[in-house]
Amino acid sequence: MTLPRLLVTFVPWSPTPGWTVSLRFAGTDADVGEPFDVPAVDIDGASVPAGGRSAAEIQVLLDAVIDPDGDADPVGYGRWLFDVLFGDGRWAVVLERPEVRAARGVELALRWPSGAAALHRLIWEAMHDGDGPLAAHPTLLVAVTRLVIARRPPDSPLESVTAVPTLLLAAGAKLSDKVIRPGAMFMGLVRAFESDSVCSVHVSHEVTASRLAADCRRLRPHIVHLVAHGRPGVVMLAPEGPHNGQITADVLVRTIAGGQAMPSALILSACHTAEPPFLADRTSADGPMPFAPFAAQAVEAGLPVVVAMNGAVSEQASRLYTRRLLHAIHRGEPIVEAAAHGRRAALLGLSDPLRRLDWAMPVLFMAEHAPADYAPISPASTDRIADLADSFKFRQRPVFIGYFDLLAMTDQLFAAESHDRLGFIGIHREGPIDRLGGTRVLQEMGYRLLQQGHLPIMIGPYQEQSGPQDLRAWIAAVHRVAVRYSNKFDLPPVPPSVLHADGGRWPDVAAFAAAVAMLPLPLARKRIIEAVGEFARPIDPIDPIDRRDPLDPTVALDLLCDDLNRLATAVGSTGAPFGPHTRPVLLGDRVHDWGSALDDLLSVIDADGIGRPGRPVPVVVTASTVGGRGAIFKAWRDEEAGPRKFAFPRLEPLPEHEAALGFLWVLLHPWRTTDESFLPVYTPMPKCEEGVLNGLAGGLRGYPAKVRAELYLSAATLVGSGQMRTDDDSGQYLAYRAGHP
Repeated sequence: MTLPRLLVTFVPWSPTPGWTVSLRFAGTDADVGEPFDVPAVDIDGASVPAGGRSAAEIQVLLDAVIDPDGDADPVGYGRWLFDVLFGDGRWAVVLERPEVRAARGVELALRWPSGAAALHRLIWEAMHDGDGPLAAHPTLLVAVTRLVIARRPPDSPLESVTAVPTLLLAAGAKLSDKVIRPGAMFMGLVRAFESDSVCSVHVSHEVTASRLAADCRRLRPHIVHLVAHGRPGVVMLAPEGPHNGQITADVLVRTIAGGQAMPSALILSACHTAEPPFLADRTSADGPMPFAPFAAQAVEAGLPVVVAMNGAVSEQASRLYTRRLLHAIHRGEPIVEAAAHGRRAALLGLSDPLRRLDWAMPVLFMAEHAPADYAPISPASTDRIADLADSFKFRQRPVFIGYFDLLAMTDQLFAAESHDRLGFIGIHREGPIDRLGGTRVLQEMGYRLLQQGHLPIMIGPYQEQSGPQDLRAWIAAVHRVAVRYSNKFDLPPVPPSVLHADGGRWPDVAAFAAAVAMLPLPLARKRIIEAVGEFARPIDPIDPIDRRDPLDPTVALDLLCDDLNRLATAVGSTGAPFGPHTRPVLLGDRVHDWGSALDDLLSVIDADGIGRPGRPVPVVVTASTVGGRGAIFKAWRDEEAGPRKFAFPRLEPLPEHEAALGFLWVLLHPWRTTDESFLPVYTPMPKCEEGVLNGLAGGLRGYPAKVRAELYLSAATLVGSGQMRTDDDSGQYLAYRAGHP
């Protein structure tokens, strides 16, 4: 049931400082009680609501925000703001409303003029009714949102994204930058979106305004998460142009919209984006700045939802808020309820929640035209993709780290412009590739292709010196995966036309296909698996009954691609995210260990992949240039490298700064194993220097696969030296979900 929206409207007095406040439920014609007056007091030249307190008393309360580790009074701060709005019995009247009792919750939607800087600056999310924070009410889910009037409301109503949404994680500086490290750590939490198939996540760092615009034009993201330095009224992207990377909210919104559909939501991890500019600092490179916070200005400019994350992810409250927020959005819950659950989870998970206001720092700004039940994501497609990804082992733990440039190449396989399109990606190393995560890169690419509505056919994973040793074995492996896809989509299996290439062993392939078509689907799949198993049997040159000839790679692989394209067409009819655009992609793990199958594959690959010109099939592989047939791959690479549609990215240990952040992301996400020591969350202490974290990465030599053991031993050592700390986020989060499903 949607939370009833209580509109809390401030109308300023003139010329005397103060406001008249009215309470009215959205969709009704009558106020809740009579409008009431809120006189103001002067604090350092700004008018703030009195709430029955003197200026001196309020100044002490404001110290709760300025110095949370001092002797300030967060409870008194929350009581003050509560009394401003709901004193004199008004809260009791709200609680007795039938719509509030039926929903067991309420949204407090705050509305005031855009220029009301003093009201913007207050942390209304911290309101406290004398028994506890409203956000932690024992029987009521209380949401606090800040409504903003958009200058140009959209012509059509807001709708949930029904396909797998695209999330762009953009950083305006290096992710290793210490100042934005809290925001970069938030990005690590948001990566859970991708792990749960909630979004297809793309990472771009050190973005300039032009780079961000290009990324948004290419990806058309539904959600943008921006991590950047911030000052009141502006955020700082990588230096560019006359403003040196400094942009206002209007410019940012134009940049990420790019003349296309407006993103559904913006998440801001930047200092000062939820607070208004100080009166003494109201100029930027673009001229005078308005009083409204950057986040509110972004909503005015057209974004329906902006979440400004002011806390630090090293604080458990901020992490619990984010985890519960993401979980609620994943389930298709309205964003208002998701934010309320996140804040309540943060509060209830803390041992001493009233000592600090970290749990109150995340602020939700919404356009006034956005309905109270607006849900950015519909979970139907995401749940379907998660099931497929699990079936084909594309979705793995722990959270994927590094190699963002390699993942970005996935998008080039089907780029809109022909000159940007890739037909072959050969991820390789001039040396051993063990423990570098090459298999995981292929799995993540397969995951992303599924999210985009394509059909990844992964042959692997393989251990050293394993894999198909000839073309017959490789083709049979591909067909086995194809049969599994037909089973998952409840489709008739595609009879392998490659049997035509097998000489006299299959004299009437058409009759075989017709016979298979008459069988029940389980038997049809079993018969095809048996046929490709027989096809894969090596030719016995001394057996007079074995009349098969060696395969012609061109003919065999053209027929194989025809079969895969027929399967992709059938899958395209099953609904979003699949459709007429659905295409197969071949992924090959450790192809240097494939024997002669590698020689045959390389002999037919051209600029578009393999198969016929009309619908070629792109190919992505991992390989070493040493061991097995690595020298053959290297010679072929040297011959094909150049301006054609081949890419040969290197697979190397992660750079120290990238590995440090990636390993911290892994430590944020406990993943279940038989070793209970894997369950805590590890985060750096505020005093932890970058060199210590880089040392953590250096000790693991940048090898991603070392996260399974060595990483946790190193983290435990840093806990012992006081450089890191542990928290039981999993226990707190699961306890909250159990009590508040």
